[in-house]
Amino acid sequence: MIARWDAMLEHLQNIENSEWPSEWFTELMPKIFEMKFTVQNIQWRPLAYFGPRRHEFTFLIGAIEMNDRLVPVDALNTADMRRLIVEANPQRAIEHE
Repeated sequence: MIARWDAMLEHLQNIENSEWPSEWFTELMPKIFEMKFTVQNIQWRPLAYFGPRRHEFTFLIGAIEMNDRLVPVDALNTADMRRLIVEANPQRAIEHE
C-alpha cells in the first residue's frame, strides 16, 4: 500500500491540482475530499482538504470504504474538525517527505 500511496503523491506533486485525475478524488462535503485507491481489495479513502496554504493538500484522517460507507463512521466529522484546527494553526500541518 505504501508504494502505491507514494507513487500517487509523487505524481500529484508534479501537476496543478486543477489537473488532478477526477477518478482519484470526490468532494464529500464543502472543502473535504476523499482520495480513492484500492490495494489488495481494500478501498482506501483518506480524507483531506486544499490548504491551509496555497498549493497544499492536507490529509486529515485515514479511512476505508466498506459496503458503500466510510470506516470509521465518524471520519467526515473528524476530518472537518481537524481541518478547522489546521486552519487556525497552520503549523499543525506537516510536509510529506
